[in-house]
Amino acid sequence: MASNIVPDTIDDSYPVAGQDNDSQGFRDNFNIIKTNFTYSKQEIEDLQDNTAKTNAENNFFENDLFRFNSRQQTHEHVAVNADVTQEISFATGHHYEVTLPNDSTLTLVGWPTTNQYAEIIMQIFHDSGVQRNVTFAAEYSTGLPSTLRVEDTTEFGGTAAIVCDAANNKSQLIKAFSYDNGITVYLQHMGTFVAAA
Repeated sequence: MASNIVPDTIDDSYPVAGQDNDSQGFRDNFNIIKTNFTYSKQEIEDLQDNTAKTNAENNFFENDLFRFNSRQQTHEHVAVNADVTQEISFATGHHYEVTLPNDSTLTLVGWPTTNQYAEIIMQIFHDSGVQRNVTFAAEYSTGLPSTLRVEDTTEFGGTAAIVCDAANNKSQLIKAFSYDNGITVYLQHMGTFVAAA
């Protein structure tokens, strides 16, 4: 963005020392300074509103970032107790630690409103030695139901549901992803994890 501030138009040789100076020169310089201050205020406010901050959250409004190197990048982790029903929102986090005190329906919401790839990882734990059933649902737009597509595995068995083992030292990893703002949501079983011996 080119700046509108033009300091060169100020007559820095005015007033001339030791002589009677026309007051118009004072007024001209003052007007130029005031105009530049006005531009400065506008440009600073634009920078405050529309540039990335290192001391605050940034919303890039779906603008692209490219040609950048990413180091030590993390994703938001959210822990929830999925008691009967639980919303899992992409807008809130990307990795969910889900504890199951009961059978539960996990509803995937908050997908981007533009056609961009988005994913949620759910690590589903058991809180006791009781088998739990988890059913998946999803919504897009203003609560309209998504079409769910599940990975062709024995864990899903052709349905948007899994059975969690009774052993409470196991967790199952499920990835949900969409690239059409949640109209279609895909579910992938990424594995069952146990404590190392």
